[in-house]
Amino acid sequence: MRGQDLEGSIADKQYRIIATLYSRDGKRCAEVCKFRGGKTYLRESEWVERKNYAPGHDGKLIGPFERAVAAEWLIIGTDWFCGRT
Repeated sequence: MRGQDLEGSIADKQYRIIATLYSRDGKRCAEVCKFRGGKTYLRESEWVERKNYAPGHDGKLIGPFERAVAAEWLIIGTDWFCGRT
């Protein structure tokens, strides 16, 4: 799965954030973004001192996923989200 460039096909489409997941230590988070067309993407962020959360992957979204639960299960199982990297 690669990050998707927002200047591409999803740039002009509306979405809503349907969940925000946080790592146990609170240093990483992932927003589950549901687009009007039904596809779901993840937006990863990591805590940066005094700057709150900074977007990962240069702001690119990860996906698409057919269902939100698939996105959630993917991210919570990654080494990055669990703090193992």
